[in-house]
Amino acid sequence: MSQQSTSTIFGEAGGMVDLSHLKASTQQHLKRVYFALSLCTAVGAATAALSVFFSSGNNNLFHFAPFLGLILLFLLRSSRVNSAQQPTDRWLYLLGFGATTGFGITPLVSLVVAGIDPMLPISAFVMTAIVFGSFTMAALKAPSFQYLALQGVLGASVIGLFVVGLMNMFMFIPFMFSVMLWGGLILFSLFVLYDTQRIIARHESGDMDFLTHAADLFVDFAAIFRRILIILAQNSNNNNRSKNSQGKNKRR
Repeated sequence: MSQQSTSTIFGEAGGMVDLSHLKASTQQHLKRVYFALSLCTAVGAATAALSVFFSSGNNNLFHFAPFLGLILLFLLRSSRVNSAQQPTDRWLYLLGFGATTGFGITPLVSLVVAGIDPMLPISAFVMTAIVFGSFTMAALKAPSFQYLALQGVLGASVIGLFVVGLMNMFMFIPFMFSVMLWGGLILFSLFVLYDTQRIIARHESGDMDFLTHAADLFVDFAAIFRRILIILAQNSNNNNRSKNSQGKNKRR
């Protein structure tokens, strides 16, 4: 396959993402990464949707999902296979991680669907795809690995948000929650830039483990989705309260 024939991995329409500056092997690796990411995301979304539909109201099991997801992610990372051909068990680890992530987010989705607006999760998913896609394209189109310089800033930001989260556990302050919410959204959006270019750099150094790379991007996608959904739910809830308040005032 020629370099020109694989110069765009997101289709030929308009040449939105010209990847001619990347090696043909790197472009093929990215195709594998985004195929695996798409499957993992689809499994996570389907699991969340089915869990919401069949939920009995007892959410105790949902609290174990993140722990199980961490185990599956650990198994995926600890069984690295540096090959374009990945064994079935590693595929199952990745898809299982996607399923447990979807299962773990079910209580939030259920709360939004039942109490605010059943269409908000779909809107949040679409907005997440737009945000993720935009930052991905920015990283892919960059002529150099300039976003790898974000590593120090991202690391410090993660620590900062962790400290804010601990403080917010003991003294709940709305401002701190907003910092965690919007700061986390910005942080994981920047992680898309960093992780995308890190995947390219690692592959060009010989790393062919596209399943682990897909898992890294899925973590970013899920984190962005969760925060966008909360933001939309808050805005919708505030709008509903404002409308109800205006209605009461008119009656008076």
